[in-house]
Amino acid sequence: MIEQIPAEFLTMSVSAVGGFLMKLKALDNERRQQEHIRTIEAFEKRMGYGTESTNAAGKRVGEFGKPTRRVLAFGLLLAVVALPFIAPLLDVPTVIETTKQTGGFLFGLFGGGTQTELQTVVGYLHTETVLVGFAHVVAFYFGQGAAKP
Repeated sequence: MIEQIPAEFLTMSVSAVGGFLMKLKALDNERRQQEHIRTIEAFEKRMGYGTESTNAAGKRVGEFGKPTRRVLAFGLLLAVVALPFIAPLLDVPTVIETTKQTGGFLFGLFGGGTQTELQTVVGYLHTETVLVGFAHVVAFYFGQGAAKP
């Protein structure tokens, strides 16, 4: 039975199905392109709002914003780099708070708890808070520098 179908009918049918599928794909691509264009336009609109807000904030800060940020950055840089070298020379005492677990008696069932001790050392102690703050300030300044035009 398939032998009786003319070859022209088969090729025209395949061409019609192929044309339908290509048109369907083209319409899908056009829809996606329109979505991308709308997304980009919405992004540009939001960026305009952010730029206006940033410019307004810059005008409110005035001339004291930049020196204040520089003093903060310099203070953290001093705390991380210079104080470990300066503090031992000046015999600056640092108090360290430690917490110890006390066992109590009867396998820790009674009288157990924590005991706080204060120890004094000469020098400067790098705490994790100072190092994290320093890392955030450095990241902020590098990020700010990368965003400048």
